[in-house]
Amino acid sequence: MPLVFKAIILIFVLSSTASGKCGGEFNKFLEDIKRESREIGYTEKIVDAFFENVSLNPKVLEADRAQGIFLRPFNEFAPRLINEYRMYHGKKNLRKYSSTFSEIEKIFGVPRGVLTSFWALETDFGAVQGNFNTLDALVTLAFDCRRPFLFRPQIFAALE
Repeated sequence: MPLVFKAIILIFVLSSTASGKCGGEFNKFLEDIKRESREIGYTEKIVDAFFENVSLNPKVLEADRAQGIFLRPFNEFAPRLINEYRMYHGKKNLRKYSSTFSEIEKIFGVPRGVLTSFWALETDFGAVQGNFNTLDALVTLAFDCRRPFLFRPQIFAALE
């Protein structure tokens, strides 16, 4: 079975079971995730290189917990997120990347409007990239016990 299919199966299993493998001692968590990576078919060389400089970043957890948007009902926060910039660039990007969105819809079944909305909300279409190391942030959020079922599978997707 090709490695990509193994990774997809693992992502499905981990996300559907809400794995309790989180928290504890960070180095133990890293060893466990490395072992799992090797078990699904990634080579020692790939795994070691991928996790070589990963570190726990407490500032990621602070920022994650400070997202007040999740404390409000949808109908209160949604109007604050919709603005002319996002509407204009959303329409522009839907046209510009129409063939890419069509391919994504065909392969993954994710509607272009959903992807474009997340693109707008998360990065303002690439204008805001953030200042955290992406791999550190991902591993830190997977290690944290609030939502490991959301972030742990993304580690394997990133490995792929």
